[in-house]
Parts: sequence; structure tokens; C-alpha cells
Amino acid sequence: MKVGFIRVLFRPRAFLHVQLLIPILAESVLGTTILQTGNGTVPLQSTSSAATKITAEDAKERVKKSTLKMGLSLDSITQIDPDIAAILSNTQGLLSLNGLETIDAASAQALTKTGEIAISLNGVSYINTQTASSLARTSYLEMNRLRANPEVLREFGNSTGSIQLNALESLDPPSARYLAMNRRRLTLDRIKTISIETARELAASHAMISMNGLEELTVDVAAELSKHTTGWSLNSLRSLHNSELAKRLAEQPRGVELPKLEETSIDCLSAFATGKGSVNLGLRELSTEQAQILSSCSNRLTLPRIRQLEKELIDSLLQSRCKLELPGLSELLDARLAERLAKDSGKIFSLGRVEKISEQAALAITSGTTSSKQILFLNGLRTLDSPIANALAAHRGHLRLSGLKEMSDEQAELFAARDGSLYLSRDIVISDHARERLESNKRITWRKSTGSLE
Repeated sequence: MKVGFIRVLFRPRAFLHVQLLIPILAESVLGTTILQTGNGTVPLQSTSSAATKITAEDAKERVKKSTLKMGLSLDSITQIDPDIAAILSNTQGLLSLNGLETIDAASAQALTKTGEIAISLNGVSYINTQTASSLARTSYLEMNRLRANPEVLREFGNSTGSIQLNALESLDPPSARYLAMNRRRLTLDRIKTISIETARELAASHAMISMNGLEELTVDVAAELSKHTTGWSLNSLRSLHNSELAKRLAEQPRGVELPKLEETSIDCLSAFATGKGSVNLGLRELSTEQAQILSSCSNRLTLPRIRQLEKELIDSLLQSRCKLELPGLSELLDARLAERLAKDSGKIFSLGRVEKISEQAALAITSGTTSSKQILFLNGLRTLDSPIANALAAHRGHLRLSGLKEMSDEQAELFAARDGSLYLSRDIVISDHARERLESNKRITWRKSTGSLE
């Protein structure tokens, strides 16, 4: 297999703690900068006029420069022939040809002759069965605009590589049966509902299956999905009451990633807590019983939608053996919880929604932080009392306080003397003297106010 991967930790505004394995692409040699995500490749900017073809000499040179990590992006190319495709078949890493709207059978055959190439063809919306048969030989295939019919999907059933088909909005049982023959990874993130029969076919697969568009499961569909033993990615589920499916999810090495899950049963929570991986749940509220169950997690517990916690709940969570992460908190007043969160955090310590923090909690964060490389997000704070400013100014790592609306001269002196980096809003209300002192520290960055809490 010739595609390079890295593990990426996503922390979007919703504070979803999700780890994914995704291919990486470099800046296109033709001038198009791209971003590779789990949902496809997105052009970010273009710095030169679009090219429609590439010469054999140019193709050879660029293939020679491709690497497993960086791959090769040729998204400006809108047309290739079999000769060029044969040259590109030797690409190291992911070959991105998202500018192609069509690809003929001969070019597809030449492109996949090695059987090891990884390809992104997100501009192609239709292919015939001959083309599909050739593309099925890839080690990784991404076609997020393809409107495939059952005959094409039948060909993909012969694939030994990972396939991503995020344009499919529905899947009938015969098509599911074909795709279920895949033994690597199958990504179908745009499908929002499936029938019992389709669920039964998919459950028989030996592939890791991603269906992150599913929000609700009927009792019968959940029962069928629970029979799948390889692994599911169901990140959009809002409710789950099938304990067998919960056990399957907990058995996965990556743990339980259900950042939108709002409703679940005690049995499901117990299953989640017994897994060896991390647990990420979208619960908006916790009962004492739920907190006690989750405290038995052994890896990392992330609850990104919890805004406030009563003392009884804090007591239960502090008894847990796992690392605790609560990036959605709106207030942090308990020093014990603050210290625990600081110790359990990694390089990124996200408290970006905290609008109110106590002096004791701020001091606990400072004393609990052990790494000077840690980045502490507190962009939800609008003002700082002097004792809290004193505590945060002593933080060893990097601070993000771009939500502050004002700062006194005394506070400015404290922050100007820090060694770690600091982000502040350009619109912050401060005196000329305070601005001069802060601007003297080159590690302070002035950010445009965007409303972002990260």
C-alpha cells in the first residue's frame, strides 16, 4: 500500500474529540492548495491558471517527487489519457485527481495497473462497470461525488482496498451485499437511514464501516448492526439503547466516539465504561448514577456538551481512573476539578467555553500544568479580576485569551512579562501604555475577533 497516513486530533467549535486516520496531501505543484479530510478533498485557493492536461515529461518529474507522506495533488488536471495514467500509476502516496469529471476505462486500467495506488477522484460522478472494475484494484479509493448504480457497486465488491463513497444517500440490500465484500474500510457517511435488510448485509462484512450520517436507529436495525464484529463509526448517532451494539463499539481499539449522543440507557453506559479505549459522549446532562458508571472508564472520558456540574457529580467524576476532559464547561469554580482537568489534559487544554472561573480554579490550573508546551484555551472569558489575572499570568504554557474585552494596566504588565505565547483580541479595550507594554512582547499575537472559542 502506498498511501501515507497520520493521526489527526480534531477539535472543532463543538469540541468534538475525534481521532481519525486520514491521508495527507501537499500543496499542489500546479498551484492549488488542498485540504484532505474524511469527507473528501477541498480546494482552498488557487495561485495559477488551471491546466487541463499534463505532459508525459512533467508527469514523470512529479511522480518522481511524490512521497508516501505527501502524495501528489494534480487537481488542476481535467483530462488524462492512458499513457499519462500509466506514468501516474507509480505515484507514492495519495494521487489526487479531483479535477477530473470523467475517467474512461482505458485510463482507469492504466492508472491502477500496479494494484497498489491510492486515488482521490472526487470530481467524477459517473463511471461504467469496466472503469469500476479497474478502480476496484486500488489500495484506497475516494469518490465522494459518484452516483453509483448496483452494477458499479458490484464491481467495487471485489476491492481489497478502502473505499469512500460519500455521495451515496441510500443503499439497497443487493448493493449493500456487494459492498460488504470489502475487507478493509468502507465509508458511507451521507446515508441517513437504512433498512433492516441493508443493515443485515452490512453486518456480515469484515470491513470497518463508517456511516457517520446515521442519526437514529430503529430497534431492529440496531440489533442487526450489533452483529458486525469488525467495527463501526457512527459519530452522528443521537440515541442508542441497544446494549449489544454498545458493547461492539466499546470493543473497538479507538474506543467509543459518539459526540452527538444525547440519549442512552444505563446498560449502554455500563458497556461503554468497560471498554479499554476512550469514551466520547454528547450527553448534555448527567445523573448521579450515570456519573458513577462513567467514572469506571479506564482510558479517557470526554463529555463535550456538559456545561455545568453539581458538586455531587464532580465528586463522582473525580473518583474515576480515567483521564477527564470537559471542554464544554461554561463555568469552572471547583479547584479540585480544575486541577484534575489540568493534569489530565495533553498539549491542548480546551476550556474555551468557560465564561466564569474562580481564583482557586485558576490557581489550580496553573499548579496542575506540568508542561510549558501546553496551550490553554480560555477564549470564553470576557473580563478578568486581578487575582485571576495573577493566577493565569503564572501559567507555564501558552494562553489563548482572545475573548477578553478589556484589561487594566496592572494586568497588562503581568501578561507582558510572560514567556509563553498569548493571544489577545485586536479590539480589546486597553490604555495606550498597556498596549505599548504588551506589544513589546513579541510572543503576544493580536487576533481579529471572530467569535470563535478555539
